[in-house]
Amino acid sequence: MIKNSDIYKCVVQRLEIKYANTKITTPDKKEGLIRPSFLLKLDTDNSSDFMNDAKDKNMTVRIYYFSKDRNENYLENMDIQDELEELFLNQKLYLNDGSVLNILRLEFDTVDKVLHCSFELMLTDKYEKVDNTPIVENLDLQLEVEVKEVGFMGDLDLI
Repeated sequence: MIKNSDIYKCVVQRLEIKYANTKITTPDKKEGLIRPSFLLKLDTDNSSDFMNDAKDKNMTVRIYYFSKDRNENYLENMDIQDELEELFLNQKLYLNDGSVLNILRLEFDTVDKVLHCSFELMLTDKYEKVDNTPIVENLDLQLEVEVKEVGFMGDLDLI
């Protein structure tokens, strides 16, 4: 089963490799924003059943970058955007359970001088079903067969 926390950790690890000296925070961090830093958020857009066999899920990963300088950050944000494209665009996320998620498109925007990067993940996760139906080991079957004689054309008297 693919857990949201596993996807979150995988994205954090990818960012930590590239930005070892940059703080990565969660949305529940309420005070003391450190610059530069990333804020990472994972939203489940929808979950649905697929033929009683698996769960389809669409998720959005949102990465916010808070630049070193709050006021003059245009060039820094452009550089970070290029680096995020290298890290995630047309790449795969490899989860601990062996699942692989493809990233096909990134979206960028800058709001209040904060760089926003987002991408969607679509996944199908098979249900872990336990079948408690007892297995039949021996089946005793008694059949009665009734045989009827059928006449053939040669047995008929032709006039």
